[in-house]
Amino acid sequence: MLKQKQVSDDPSSSCFKKIRQTTAEGGQNKEYILFPPSRPIDQMPRVVFTGFEPEVLEKLKVKLFSLGGKMATTMSQCTHVCAPKILRTVKFLVGVCTVDQFVTEKWIEDSFEKRWWQKEINYVPTEKNIETTLGFRLLGSLKRAKERKLLHGYRIYFTPGVEPNFATLSLIVEGAGGRMLRMEPESPSNNHCLIISCEKDLPMCAKYKSKNFSIYSVDLILCGALTQDLDFDRFKLEIPAAVTYSISYDSLQPLLLLQSHPLLRSRLLRLSAQMD
Repeated sequence: MLKQKQVSDDPSSSCFKKIRQTTAEGGQNKEYILFPPSRPIDQMPRVVFTGFEPEVLEKLKVKLFSLGGKMATTMSQCTHVCAPKILRTVKFLVGVCTVDQFVTEKWIEDSFEKRWWQKEINYVPTEKNIETTLGFRLLGSLKRAKERKLLHGYRIYFTPGVEPNFATLSLIVEGAGGRMLRMEPESPSNNHCLIISCEKDLPMCAKYKSKNFSIYSVDLILCGALTQDLDFDRFKLEIPAAVTYSISYDSLQPLLLLQSHPLLRSRLLRLSAQMD
């Protein structure tokens, strides 16, 4: 937790204040210039950073604090997600579902240089490869997220081998308005119950298929959070049909009779050994 106190006025301007920042645990003191507020206090950005190296992050924090901004401690408090490009980190994906503004670090750097918060629309993160592959634009995703919750009304069950882990997926699903299931569902419930699985869990998915569940890869949720669109066809998992053999008792009788005769049984064993 950060504590701030005024140390002295900057001699060059009475409206600039020098602030010393210390951690509650008695960490290293850091000083930075606090510029005159360019927004009302209650409209100051509360930022979550994702995808930055520690050295870069520290410099961005100093500039953020100088402008009067704050670090958000939870996604529910966050007003801005700052990232170098479009990412699939948990913070980024939850942010698309819950946060209005996405910016690159250039937004903070330019705002610091000009002593004034710049317009966010000019600093939206991009990533051509992923945008082309998934056919979306981040601004479009943010608009759709405002209009409705992606997973509203859906119940989601993840099989044990799915990655990332349950706690991480819970943040994304609940951020998108869905509900996580810890117990196996009994019925599809009008197709609003989704089974998310993976290749190593496919053998256990036959029972879901027999109950008419559709089964999908985790990318339905991860890419869905990013694009704010559920592409059921693209991420549906095909479960191989189980091969079963039905052998009647009548068909087994000749074999049972053969095995009950000592001489024939020994010949069968020798024949089996030769075949091996």
